[in-house]
Amino acid sequence: MFSLIKLSYFACNDEEKEWYNTVPKFIKKVYLRPCCRFLLGTTTEREKNSILDLSICASAAEHGHLDCLMYARHLGLEWDISICNLAAQNDHLDILKYAHEQGCAWDLNTCKYAAARGHINTLKYAHEHGCPWDEGTCEAASAFGQINTLKYAHEQGCPWSIDTCKIASANGQLNTLKYAHENGCPWDKGICEMAAVSGHINTLRYAHENGCEWSASTTELAILSGKLGTLRYAFENGCPWNLDAATLSYLSAIHPEIYTYALANLNK
Repeated sequence: MFSLIKLSYFACNDEEKEWYNTVPKFIKKVYLRPCCRFLLGTTTEREKNSILDLSICASAAEHGHLDCLMYARHLGLEWDISICNLAAQNDHLDILKYAHEQGCAWDLNTCKYAAARGHINTLKYAHEHGCPWDEGTCEAASAFGQINTLKYAHEQGCPWSIDTCKIASANGQLNTLKYAHENGCPWDKGICEMAAVSGHINTLRYAHENGCEWSASTTELAILSGKLGTLRYAFENGCPWNLDAATLSYLSAIHPEIYTYALANLNK
């Protein structure tokens, strides 16, 4: 179940482990995670912990320790839906396969986590074996600029919505915003608003230059959030603004750069 090197390393005392970690220059590095320490301790002591601890299986899944996960299940330790999600999140395809084949549950988050991290292989496996997905999968890929998983999901029929574009714009992810727009994902003035409030000129410029509508709310959000760059771009490219006395008073105290710019351009 466990490799000989892992068993040998576990049997060493602290001095021997220190020697192994320094003198041989890590001939083969050994990582003993909590799952390893618990399970190897159980093996050497020939006894089973009476507490079925979910964290052991979760630790094994997170760190990609298939040997630990298999032995934990052999001992009867419990697992839950987090196992598949951790495997997908950390791109441990062998863990995901084993867990699914052994009846471990998965859910929408499994595909979402794989998409967000750009783990195309785990996303493919999950989808091809019946794991559910929804708009959240495309949104997760879009938010983190993961063009490959976004493209795969879309081409395989995963639904998306206007939020796919909004979240890309809000996070400055120009590549996923472009892909979504060019492939028919809907957008509206919220795309420009999200870019403005987040200070992402690149996504604001792309949206505006490609016909996305904007309004006074675009400049208002840039003003109130102190994003001079997106405010300047929007105003200088014809986006309207509405400034009242209360807003100017707020800006003078909170965002002096915005206040100065607003005063200089108030009547233009």
